[in-house]
Amino acid sequence: MIGGQNRCIKYTQSKPQGQTLLELIVVLGIFLTMVSAIVGSFISAIAAERRAITSQEVLSNARATIETMMRAIRQADPDTITTAPAVCASSPCLEFNHPIKGVMQYYLSGTQIYENSGGSDFFITPDNVNVQSLGFILIGNDPITGTSDQIQPRVTMTVAVRANPAGGPTLSLQTTVSLRSPQE
Repeated sequence: MIGGQNRCIKYTQSKPQGQTLLELIVVLGIFLTMVSAIVGSFISAIAAERRAITSQEVLSNARATIETMMRAIRQADPDTITTAPAVCASSPCLEFNHPIKGVMQYYLSGTQIYENSGGSDFFITPDNVNVQSLGFILIGNDPITGTSDQIQPRVTMTVAVRANPAGGPTLSLQTTVSLRSPQE
């Protein structure tokens, strides 16, 4: 008793307290659906990032291969550069005389680009690059017929690559190389 008065507090329940089992199941279902959606989008984002990294690596390696070929082609003797089928039996290739390495060939065999110099063949594309196609177009000189159009000789290369093992998009690259020694 406080101050002589009897103060009692009465609690009355106007609504039942707590949740029913059905409400708990519905909330749990909504929660699981949201978590599944979030995890699924996270997993697909990781997969997309892996594909992008793989494509970037393949593109970088293909560029390095093309750069290697371009350096050698720039120094080629303009009178000896050819894409003739007699020189290149079954696949697209390019043959020329290099001032240091002698006769060189670049050609596609299977899914690799090979360099032949000094009688030895070795591939110049990394293992993670799958070359789908390779092409050469020679402009400004035709050593087979001996004709020249008085244009500085140049070679246009086209390469289509994809990741190895096969997967991801096919990336197409094209570049044109001018020979350093001008034609007389």
